Amino acid sequence: VLMIGSGNIGLIVSYQLLQAGVEVRAILEASNRIGGYQVHADKVRRVGIPILLQHTILRAIGEESVRGAVISKLDERWSPISGTERELVVDTICIAVGLLPSIELAAQAGCEMKYVQELGGYVPLRDEDMRTSIDDIFIAGDAAGIEEATTAMIEGQIAGLAVVSDLTKNSIQERLKYLKDTLRKFRSGPTSSKTRAGLSKLGSKFEEVSFTNGNQNDFTKYTGKMRPLIECFEAIPCNPCETSCPAGAISIGDNINSRPIIDYSKCTGCGICATTCPGLAIFMFRENKDGTCSVGIPYEFLPLPAEGQYVTALGRNGEAICKAKVEKVVKSANKTNLVYISVLREYASDVRHILVPSKESGAMVCRCEEVTVDQVRKAIKEGYTDFEELRRYLRIGMGPCGGRTCRLNTLMILSEETGVPVERLSPGVFRPPSIPVSFKALGEGRVDGYEE
Repeated sequence: VLMIGSGNIGLIVSYQLLQAGVEVRAILEASNRIGGYQVHADKVRRVGIPILLQHTILRAIGEESVRGAVISKLDERWSPISGTERELVVDTICIAVGLLPSIELAAQAGCEMKYVQELGGYVPLRDEDMRTSIDDIFIAGDAAGIEEATTAMIEGQIAGLAVVSDLTKNSIQERLKYLKDTLRKFRSGPTSSKTRAGLSKLGSKFEEVSFTNGNQNDFTKYTGKMRPLIECFEAIPCNPCETSCPAGAISIGDNINSRPIIDYSKCTGCGICATTCPGLAIFMFRENKDGTCSVGIPYEFLPLPAEGQYVTALGRNGEAICKAKVEKVVKSANKTNLVYISVLREYASDVRHILVPSKESGAMVCRCEEVTVDQVRKAIKEGYTDFEELRRYLRIGMGPCGGRTCRLNTLMILSEETGVPVERLSPGVFRPPSIPVSFKALGEGRVDGYEE
């Protein structure tokens, strides 16, 4: 899959596709910045999905079905840069840009509309109770404008209570005031500036609300204690870490956009906060006396590793860092499990995800050449104990992807079968081209203005 658009929808759906076993080749973003929350972008980078800023798709390849895509870099004027075109081998292209408000029913009912670019286009006029220009028609969520899920739910509660108030004549103004104040706080952070600009055109007023950037200054003071490390660097409306902490060690404050502050003297190291963070931005951390560190990784993939199993520890961009041993797996009811691994202290601050080798004999190691786990294991038992030998024998890495997917998987199986740590195995030769290139493209190449 090639995903077009790095808003929260593009980022989250890419991650969910990977959970379902789909390979996401890249996320393209025409802008010079990510459109969604940083925690969601960090989450997909950790699993190895590249986000290409200032890139766009020029065309799809294929007739009966998609076989690939041609992408290109963009200049400051959003125009494709000649010479930067390249092909990606994909069979699906997802478009996650150009979202429009769902105004059809309100428009058909005769509600007055206004064009507000910041909210996605035409939206119904409404008051703070979400009442439109027609007294008994209320709106919320995507019918009111393009925003996020939490504000849509709060708008829905406001609209529902306003309807109840109309029908029963009961005074529920205190609850309505609370919800409206909550909604204003949600929209008070820097990520909602566009929404505030749009709502101001509809008559809504917003007061300046302060928020804190948080700090973890006393993290090193508690060396040797299991404790959370929060890598949430953006002021966004989110607080599950605070509400889930049984010890009250994490605080957000009155403004939900504030970054979390941890009181490590109260923290028990339970890890509940790490399993409830929707951005997977919390990691458990403890320095051990033997020179290793225990790192708790929030993990939402199958299969789950077993205690004592060796996995590959990955960095913030999905790069392999070292081999790690699984200390324990703590399962969570919400399916965000915690996998605790042991790594050398020199690597611990960079480890943020893991790659678990497949145990199924029929599982594909190399999709391009259709090589299975069982075939790799059989070849190793026959004496092919080097990646280059396995490449020549099984054609692993000789397909269109050039080994991008199968190289590390093969090395993990090789390590498991031979007992040699991954970091001591040779990854083999990285042969050009790094991406598929047609002979026509090579034939049209020029050097110093002269045809070759």
